[in-house]
Amino acid sequence: MKKRFAGLVAVAAAVAGPAAAQRAERPVSLEIRAGAAFPIQSFGQAYGDLDIGSGYGVSGNVTFHHSPAIWFFAGYSYNRLEARPGTDPASYKGEDAAVDQGFDAGVRLKLFSLPRRVEPYIRAAGVYHRLTLHGTRAEGEDAPGFSLPDSYFSLGFAAGAGAEIGLSPRLSLVAEATLTSYQPRYGERANAALQAEHVRGDAGIRVRL
Repeated sequence: MKKRFAGLVAVAAAVAGPAAAQRAERPVSLEIRAGAAFPIQSFGQAYGDLDIGSGYGVSGNVTFHHSPAIWFFAGYSYNRLEARPGTDPASYKGEDAAVDQGFDAGVRLKLFSLPRRVEPYIRAAGVYHRLTLHGTRAEGEDAPGFSLPDSYFSLGFAAGAGAEIGLSPRLSLVAEATLTSYQPRYGERANAALQAEHVRGDAGIRVRL
């Protein structure tokens, strides 16, 4: 009787083990990243020769792990870059900015696995972003500042490559470089002369929920 009971326990443990492992590998995760943003040269030239410099960006997304190699994600990103007229940049305050923000959704593909749980990947996304440009004259300057109203949300794309380093079954470090490009829309149609493009390099964490 004891041998039979021990055999049943062993079989139950063998069946429950993989099931418990599957429950631990939840297919949903949260990712948060922050880093530096750098404009593509044509970005500022389309806005009256604005001198658009570097800035910072933050983003967050929720990811569904469809398979070990294919993940789908959706989230929001915010990028703030310095923006000053190229003809007289010294007369403007430091808060002058080009702010690009909006929604992102796409797919991430794992390329292969390296030692120490390092996994390089590429990803592509559609973006639904808008752009705000504004600047304020420094004290003592009589001329008005510059500004454009918030653009309508416009469709564009983002493409990136990065690597993920697993620290535990639920926590990973993530580093990525991403190009974002879209045409801000201030009327019924997007103007081909207005192009918002920047590259962002950032790092963050991913947590399985």
